[in-house]
Amino acid sequence: MNDFISRQAAIDAIFSEPLYDTGMKKRSADEVVPAIYEKIKSLPSTQPEIVRCKDCLMHGVCRFEQGLGLDGYCSQAERRTDEKT
Repeated sequence: MNDFISRQAAIDAIFSEPLYDTGMKKRSADEVVPAIYEKIKSLPSTQPEIVRCKDCLMHGVCRFEQGLGLDGYCSQAERRTDEKT
């Protein structure tokens, strides 16, 4: 997994997992660690999506595409919502 996640979201996931079950019995690390791992694994990525020029809303009219080519990308790119490729 190479996505970036929010540090605070990871901390919140760790501290949100209860160390005691409903009967106030202390849970073992074998129970707590996998639950925390699953919570952290399911956190959304904070990394912005990279949209290539060929998939951009401005494909064909953008001046950056002329210099970057179809596999280029810029920080202003927006993904097309139509089905053209």
